[in-house]
Amino acid sequence: MAKLLILLSLLSNSFVFATTFIPVPIKRQIADSTGIVEGEVFSSEAIIDDSGKIVTKVFIRADKWIGVKPLGEYLEVYYPGGQVGDKVQTVHGSPKFGSGERVVLLLKNDQEKNWIQNLALGKFMVKKYGKTDIIINSIFPKHPKVGQMTLDSFLSLASRIKGKKFKERFKDKYELQVEKENKNFSSKKAGRAIASVKTLEEKELENQISTLWILVLFGILGSIFTISRRKNSE
Repeated sequence: MAKLLILLSLLSNSFVFATTFIPVPIKRQIADSTGIVEGEVFSSEAIIDDSGKIVTKVFIRADKWIGVKPLGEYLEVYYPGGQVGDKVQTVHGSPKFGSGERVVLLLKNDQEKNWIQNLALGKFMVKKYGKTDIIINSIFPKHPKVGQMTLDSFLSLASRIKGKKFKERFKDKYELQVEKENKNFSSKKAGRAIASVKTLEEKELENQISTLWILVLFGILGSIFTISRRKNSE
């Protein structure tokens, strides 16, 4: 029973931490950032930095950017935590990335490195809805001031707030043709509503909640069983 209570306490603490994100409006996030990049996730790797901490470096094939300087086609961005060999450092709330995923990232420069601002809150997924690109926040996908807006509207808003235009990567004719074909294909598909999108972070939180309630239920049943045994022994 003691082990159960300890495990329940740990999960409860994890659950509380997972709900400490504050829905910061997109305008404020843009204003607070030192750089923004829109592009495709190429790869990622965990490394040990100069201070001995584990951080994950993500390579973004940058399509549009402001306030940052990609090296060639790629921009390196960082977030705390990761795994190097047998060493694991977990930072709750860190963003998650998949190879080939299209994203918009709000960045904060520190010691000549571009860190993802506010962990997963600073990550927006880019999804296609018909012919329109929509950005969706990883933590608050349905919040009216944070969750969603068209990519074009976001880029225009960011340009106004930063007072300068986005730089763009040169695309050859073949790449432009592939993008055009993808747009035509997407417009013909019956896409599901953007509001129904669930992020990895949301799914993890749901799993935590489910596990928590199962343990609570077992705890209650255990208490009832113990009380029942005591009454029978009396």
